[in-house]
Amino acid sequence: MRKNKLRFGDILLVENGLFFYSKRHKGYGALVTETQNEITTQWIAKTQMKTKQNRLKFLFYAFYFCIFVCAILTQISGLNAKIHYLRGFLLVALFVSIGRFKFVSRTQTDSQQRLEAAMYMAINAFNDLKRPPNIPEIHFYSWFCNISTTSIGCQLNMSIFLLFLCSFISKPFYAIIVFEIMIPILYFLRILGIFNYFQKSSPVLPTEKELNMVIQGLTMWYEHEKKEQKN
Repeated sequence: MRKNKLRFGDILLVENGLFFYSKRHKGYGALVTETQNEITTQWIAKTQMKTKQNRLKFLFYAFYFCIFVCAILTQISGLNAKIHYLRGFLLVALFVSIGRFKFVSRTQTDSQQRLEAAMYMAINAFNDLKRPPNIPEIHFYSWFCNISTTSIGCQLNMSIFLLFLCSFISKPFYAIIVFEIMIPILYFLRILGIFNYFQKSSPVLPTEKELNMVIQGLTMWYEHEKKEQKN
């Protein structure tokens, strides 16, 4: 397979299930849902999954991309007279980001939280085994995951706060150097799992139903990826 690891953005948590984006069959993916205690898996086009969650995700990253571009341009151009606007903008962005993650966690139902925990357990298992796990195997893996939305969010929030601190460095060149050095460090801290501890200390643990859902969806996704490889 072209990529033997599941990464951030490969799986979308939808209202009553999960959608696994295909890496080789562009535009398609495996959807697994649960309705009235019946698990259904199907291979569908990605266009059918244009949910509100997708649009919010796009706006979220577009927002932070604009933040970093504006901040770097401000530092390079040396607009010291307007630096306080940048600091205020970064602080607002930081609070908005933290509030967004708090809002999402509070609006999730227990069923969605269990499914999300099962998803992260399956990701850890797949990335280790290089294949979909079975029920006995998946129980050996933790729900703490370095590509969870919490870990990614912590990295983004710390990057914004770091940019805020860099705005106090008088020389723009040094500010950019410090920022460029620290960003990869934050990335590797997340990869090492340091930010995993920001996930809930008392998670809603998944039941056999959520684990079966994730495994069935992951298995369908994996089989379609292998078909392309054999051809």
